[in-house]
Amino acid sequence: MDKDGNLVMGVDGELRYYGMGRIDYNEKILRDANRDELLFHEFFHFFQNGNLLPNRNLNNEVEAYVAQYLYATSKLGGGAPKIINSLFTSMIRKLVSDIDRSTGNFLHGVDIDAFYKNYQAALDYLSMMPAYSDEGWYWNKIDKNVRPFPNLIRLLL
Repeated sequence: MDKDGNLVMGVDGELRYYGMGRIDYNEKILRDANRDELLFHEFFHFFQNGNLLPNRNLNNEVEAYVAQYLYATSKLGGGAPKIINSLFTSMIRKLVSDIDRSTGNFLHGVDIDAFYKNYQAALDYLSMMPAYSDEGWYWNKIDKNVRPFPNLIRLLL
């Protein structure tokens, strides 16, 4: 919204979680056929952070994109969602293929080293995207003894 309370008209659709339960968007996002998936992603950030201001943690972004992918593919008639671009979507798809869609835990027999290699690749790629490369973005070092998507597990329980 601008200072007069009107929707900001932009070239690209934008939807962003600002914390304290506030999600802002511009007019073009309302015409996006996948706006429910984008909104699910932002609501997932609210679930991750509660009423706190969002942090600029790339681990949280990857987890939210995994949750968004699961949501998108679970919809009636849900096809193959596109998340950011086809390369990043394939990275998210690889991560999703190693987790149980009903619990968020690893599937039995998953190659944990390969999973974490793919997870690091997703973090690296995301950090190069303009929306995630400005000052303040960071990621937590991957700890193979800690489940990578704790909020997804909490959501699915």
